[in-house]
This record gives sequence, C-alpha cells and structure tokens, in this order.
Amino acid sequence: AEIPHWFKIGLSVIVYCLSVSAVPIYNKLIFSGFAGEHGGGRKFPYPIATAFLQLAFVTVCLALANVVAHLCTREDKRAHRSWLLGPHFLYKLRHVAPVGLLFGFKYGVTNWGLQLVPVGMHLLLQSSDLIWTVLMARLLNKERIGLIEYLAAALSTAGSMMIALHVGQVVEAPLVPLLVNLLTPLMLALCVSTLRMGAKELFRKDNRLGGSIGATEFTALKLALSSAIALILACLIERGEQLYS
Repeated sequence: AEIPHWFKIGLSVIVYCLSVSAVPIYNKLIFSGFAGEHGGGRKFPYPIATAFLQLAFVTVCLALANVVAHLCTREDKRAHRSWLLGPHFLYKLRHVAPVGLLFGFKYGVTNWGLQLVPVGMHLLLQSSDLIWTVLMARLLNKERIGLIEYLAAALSTAGSMMIALHVGQVVEAPLVPLLVNLLTPLMLALCVSTLRMGAKELFRKDNRLGGSIGATEFTALKLALSSAIALILACLIERGEQLYS
C-alpha cells in the first residue's frame, strides 16, 4: 500500500525541525572541538571545508542509492524510469543547476556565520528567512499568499530586526558576523524558489522524462553541484591555513 500523503508531510516537517536545531549544534561542536578545554578534542575551524565534506558525503550516499535502486528494478520498468546516469542528463542538470549552485554557496556561508556567533544567536538571525522566502516566491515563482501569511512573515522579520539591533552588545566584532548571518536567509529564500522552479519542471508528467525522476536522483544532482561550489569557496577562502590546528 502507498504511504499516506499526510504521513509524508508530517514526517518531513519533523525531520526538518530536528535538523534545523541539531545540525548547527553539531557543526559548532566540530568547529570548537568536541571535548572542550579539558579534553583532547581537536578543533576543525574550517566551516566551508566542513560544508564541502558534508555535502559530498550525502551526494555519494544518494548517488549510490539511486544507482542500486535502478539496477534492482525490473528490466521492463527500468527503461521508463529516470536515473542518475540515464538519458537527458543535460536537461536535468540545467533545471537542477540554479538551486544546486545557490545551495552550495548558502551552506558554506551558513557554516561560516555559525563559526562567528553562538548557536542561539545564529538561529535567531536566520529567522528573517521567512520574509525573504515570501518575497522571492512572489518575484520568481509568481505565487501569492493571504493577509495572515504576510502578517506572520512581518512579525517574524520584526523579531529578527530586534535581535539584529541587540547583537552589537553580544558579539565583540559585530559587523562581519551580522552581515554574514543576515546574508544566509536571503540565500535560503533563493534556494527555496529555485528548488520549486526546478522540481516543478522535472516532476511534470508531460516532460521528456515522463515525470519519472525521483527525489533521490534530484537531490543527488543538486548536492553534487553544491559540494563543488563549497569546495571552490573553501579553496579560495581557507586555502592559506593549515587543515588542523
């Protein structure tokens, strides 16, 4: 039996909420050292290189999963299903590229911003992503929302602005941390809008793939591009430092 739609949405929301809180804490531990001052934990203060390693690892896992699933599919169905190394690769790449490139830049900058401020402050500064997402959806995707949704986004942004005004009293060098952490919500909004544009095209039943592309293949392509961007940024920004401190 097919999994109910409501269950998929609920599970996705739970995983998203957990990851939004857990991933920054985990990354902060990597940058500062797991064991702290009294232990032997080794710091890895290279946030963009960390972004590359994480994105590349997930890319490899998803790519392997997609290839194995394709090989395990019955031959009569295999010919009608899209897979990572299948036909129309450039077509898929063209529609995945915008979100893939933007997400690589966004994730690298996000990790950089996380290194500059405490986790709580980092998460609070990201709260402006909602208003940016609404604006990008209106401008790029031509979507409209109701008054209640606009009000919720405005209140969220107002809270973020209050945090931004207070950040100068919390962070020793507030200008760069503030700018970096306020840039990532805009990048996230662009990622969401371009993700919707790419998914809307590739998942259409009347396209050249017949709507047969799966979420695993789509995400593997996206993260392959993202990891490449993160690697380039790490080489440009962190190349002058030793890998371990």
